[in-house]
Amino acid sequence: MSLQIQRAKRSNNRIRLNLFGASGSGKTYTALQIAFGVTPSKKILVIDTERGTASNYSSDFKDPFDTIQLGTERVADFSPARFIGALSLAQEHGYDTVIIDSLSHAWMGKGGMLEQADKAAKRQGKADDTFRAWRDVTPEHNKLVDAVLNYPGNVIVTLRAKTKREIVYEDGKAKVKTLGTAVVFRDGIEYEFDVTAEIERDTHILTVEKTRIAELNGFSEKYGEGIVPIIRRWQESEDVGRGEVLQRFTADTLKVPYLAEIKRAQSVNDLMDIYSEALAKGIDLAAECRKRRLDLEGDSPSDGA
Repeated sequence: MSLQIQRAKRSNNRIRLNLFGASGSGKTYTALQIAFGVTPSKKILVIDTERGTASNYSSDFKDPFDTIQLGTERVADFSPARFIGALSLAQEHGYDTVIIDSLSHAWMGKGGMLEQADKAAKRQGKADDTFRAWRDVTPEHNKLVDAVLNYPGNVIVTLRAKTKREIVYEDGKAKVKTLGTAVVFRDGIEYEFDVTAEIERDTHILTVEKTRIAELNGFSEKYGEGIVPIIRRWQESEDVGRGEVLQRFTADTLKVPYLAEIKRAQSVNDLMDIYSEALAKGIDLAAECRKRRLDLEGDSPSDGA
């Protein structure tokens, strides 16, 4: 087939979202909250590996959702093929949004990729060397990632997180240095998604770590409040095409770098500096600065303000 040059254009408005965090950070609840916000039809399916955790939140939402339980069988099987089968079933029944909670089980669960690599190494007579065994397992990993990315609807994935540490030597003594958190999955999975965000366990604050949505750069809020309208604007932008709406979208995007500064402002003078700098670039932050000023003064907007 001959090569063709085409004008770049986003071809779909499906979101691929990865939420990762430690146990108890609120991944499942946040995934459901976002799913209902980005799914007008409310046709949502949860592929549940967490022994029914999602179902515990069913009474917290006005609309119902369905589940496929992968983690309650007598003999659990978290092989990539099982997840692919669940996604195929979801597609067959026309679910507009699928939540996989959590995809980490396909990596470290019973029948998952780590176990498959160990078994392959033993079959090859090299139980202590799984390097060659991954030649058999990597294609299964790739099939699973392709199934997630090619699903004809929104996909929200949760991943468990672990603390990443390394041993360093200082003054001749070994010390353990904490490097932050890392997802429980094969390295690089976070780059496959439109948005990758970490949820902190103690504060439940969702912080976007990587995104293809410009307006989400620097986003950080509890339970991701405010993320839904941003995703919806991104989803709808390709179909709008009218100058006025695109101009508004661009204006909102230009505000993003200043929003964190406004949150950190500790005085009216700080706000004036931020407002003046933005205004010089044609960016109107009057409403945002006013809201922060009221917060600083312990006030709240009165009716009709």
